[in-house]
Amino acid sequence: MGDVVDRGHWGRKTHPADGDDASATKKRGAENALDASPDLSHARPMNDITREEFNAKLETIEAKMEARAEAVSAKIDAFLAIQAERDQRLNERLGSSIVLSDEWSQKFRMLAEQSVQAATSAEASAKEAATLKTHFWASVIAQLLAVGAIVVGAYFANQANVLSAVSTTVSVFQAGKDQTKSAEAQAPASHQESK
Repeated sequence: MGDVVDRGHWGRKTHPADGDDASATKKRGAENALDASPDLSHARPMNDITREEFNAKLETIEAKMEARAEAVSAKIDAFLAIQAERDQRLNERLGSSIVLSDEWSQKFRMLAEQSVQAATSAEASAKEAATLKTHFWASVIAQLLAVGAIVVGAYFANQANVLSAVSTTVSVFQAGKDQTKSAEAQAPASHQESK
């Protein structure tokens, strides 16, 4: 140990390589001499400590260390309690957000199902509307044909009535004409007979 570190002039630690080799060798020799016989002229003599005093001192140190360990342990326990409380609040928030997320997922699922149902019913309504439109136009055409048939039938029925009326009129006229001719033929004869 003496050749690695030496105490310098002001009590500062110095390395032997800092000075010249001759002084380092001289210092090493002086340290070896100190190791062999220490100079205790500046030291005060210590009184001998008894075993009980030593045990009491150790017990005091042990009690202080236990108190420190308990204080650290209490601080750690308090910190862990605070952290557990914080974690519980965080878990509750996450749990509520997960519940909200599940609720929103269910709502979106329901909306998606409703939109699929609406699309299906819209498609069915479009088909029905197309069918209804076809039925509408078919009924319009049937009504127009019925009206046309009624008009044609009325025309021909009316024409038949007109023809029968005309033929009746013509026959009445003919009958009247024939009667007039026979009445005129009979009248000059009776005129001549009465004269």
